Amino acid sequence: ELRTCMEELQLAQLGRNYYDPAAKSLLREYNLELWPGYVTSIRQQENEMMLCCELSTKVLRTDTCLDQFKVALKSNDFKRTITRILLGNIVITRYNNKTYKIDDIDFTDNPSRTFNWKGKETSIADYYKARYNIQIKDLKQPLLVSNPNARQRRAGITEPIKLVPELCNMTGLSDEQRADFKLMKAVSGVTLADPKNRVIQLNKFAKRVTDKP
Repeated sequence: ELRTCMEELQLAQLGRNYYDPAAKSLLREYNLELWPGYVTSIRQQENEMMLCCELSTKVLRTDTCLDQFKVALKSNDFKRTITRILLGNIVITRYNNKTYKIDDIDFTDNPSRTFNWKGKETSIADYYKARYNIQIKDLKQPLLVSNPNARQRRAGITEPIKLVPELCNMTGLSDEQRADFKLMKAVSGVTLADPKNRVIQLNKFAKRVTDKP
């Protein structure tokens, strides 16, 4: 199936589409990564199956949700400010390249909390160290809450998912970034390929699909 094909090509699924982290473009001045990707669908065309494909770009930020907490701490109302910044936004966890919508912030929870993992009480921080070899630095940071979407519920995930801000990168652009003319011009220079280059990129993708055993 198409999903297996994309995974064999080492593409990462973000939302419904697949992107190529190996071909990312870096805009270090603006702390941004641009991942090229593909919007695909399979359709019946007369007697043949056709793969319809369009180019896409995912904008990822190199700043984390914990960085946003530090920004909010400078405001007069920390909880209100960080809630406004984060709620409703999509974040990515780089250790598994999965995206989550932030629905809430649990200010009573943190990475020091323990839970039962493989028959013993393990802190969230120790879990990430054992599972992903990631050392969480801030053990007092609140946890983000993401309610399971329809696909996750079908997979048996019914409880809210807790995420560590330090390990979550922001996606998309903030209103302040969108208002930055130079930044938007730099992003457009990568994302708005002319027709000739779009055809070249799509032909390269088609060749990758057909050449991969």
